[in-house]
Amino acid sequence: MTHFEGEFDLAPFGCMNLKVLAEVLGWLGKESEKREESLSAVYRLLKNFPHLCGFPSKKKMLMLQQAEEIISLKARVHTLEAEIVQLKRENEPQKEEEIFSLKAGVEAENAQLKRENEHLRAANKRAKHEE
Repeated sequence: MTHFEGEFDLAPFGCMNLKVLAEVLGWLGKESEKREESLSAVYRLLKNFPHLCGFPSKKKMLMLQQAEEIISLKARVHTLEAEIVQLKRENEPQKEEEIFSLKAGVEAENAQLKRENEHLRAANKRAKHEE
């Protein structure tokens, strides 16, 4: 019980999961060498966190469930944002490859059109000379 003697810090208990906190309270309430200090620690916790002594109302339960859902949804959003960043990184090389491929195709088509243009000019010149 050396961790919970005297005026120990209650801050960690304020954000503790209720299931874990119930286990801690049970552990503190067990028989020990220093029974009075153990019960004093339990008393201090219950005095500072009175909501642990009663059942929450339906409204309070709904609020707690909604708060848990919000936390869960925020975590999911964070995960999805990280996935988006990763997918963008993965797609960048593909975009560059597509652009390179399209550019090569356009250059090849441009070269073909130039050859056709030269043939047409030559044919046009021959036609003019034959007239």
